[in-house]
Amino acid sequence: MLFKPSIKKLVIKKGTPEDFNRTFSGDKTARPLIEEHMLSSNAEMWLARCGKKIIGSAYVFKKLDDSDAADGENTGYISNLYVEERYRNQGVGSKIVNRINERLGELGFKASTLGVHESEKNNVRLYKKLGYTEHVKNCALDLVVVNGKGEHKPMKEYMLLKRRFEQNLH
Repeated sequence: MLFKPSIKKLVIKKGTPEDFNRTFSGDKTARPLIEEHMLSSNAEMWLARCGKKIIGSAYVFKKLDDSDAADGENTGYISNLYVEERYRNQGVGSKIVNRINERLGELGFKASTLGVHESEKNNVRLYKKLGYTEHVKNCALDLVVVNGKGEHKPMKEYMLLKRRFEQNLH
């Protein structure tokens, strides 16, 4: 069993370009695309910090090619939610998602979407608990990463779920 460290000093804050450069460890083809979205203010990185340590993160995209996911006005897309393993099951992921939804609400958005593989039962359960009860559609393309021809990268099929902000944000 993993030791569960305290998250009493947990803070959820918008990340800076420096944070992105320091922490990004994903697909190297995705890096410049995400960076471009961030520089154009179409995306934000959100970080969970416990003291000075970054223990979780996620991105939110305001507008994507797939308007079901993010249309730039009413619906934003939350992507790449990650929490360090030893900090999981303590509400860190929920706090990140809820803070992003608060931010989207501040910007006038009415809903958010996110993707999850149906086989990831714990994540599906968490997202339903957080209000992602509307199944928008199944997707088999990465909604963010595109190749040089502008084609979206194929992926294992996942569900696009939606939460409307009329629902309780906490």
